[in-house]
Amino acid sequence: MGPYARIALLCEGVTFDPDGCMNIIRIISRIIVPSTVALPTNCMRKFVFGIVPNGLLVGETPLTIQVERPSKQRNTVTIPFNLPQQSATGYTMAIDLNLEIVEFGLHWINLLFADLLLTRIPLSVLSEQEIRMASVQ
Repeated sequence: MGPYARIALLCEGVTFDPDGCMNIIRIISRIIVPSTVALPTNCMRKFVFGIVPNGLLVGETPLTIQVERPSKQRNTVTIPFNLPQQSATGYTMAIDLNLEIVEFGLHWINLLFADLLLTRIPLSVLSEQEIRMASVQ
């Protein structure tokens, strides 16, 4: 039925080859906040996602990225996503995502396309002190 998520991840950066192939630089599954930084703080990362639509969705369709904190509060960003025509291979994009870090713990990044949840990405936010204490044990 679809649409389907082909890829969804956070990374440090993205480059493109002359033939259009995307190169993903340093996939991120956790963020370590230095002990010298107080919360809340902001952290800019690239959010890469690929979608294979089902053919029924042509034209402007809302793409929503939700960052769900451990406390279950959510920050939501909705982007108008234009699907000019059906594509057998789908669409892949990289956008700048400004993560507002308010609390430590497991965060979830939800990707919704036309209000349909496609996938969730876990992101651990840890303090530098927590990492040091864990390495001592």
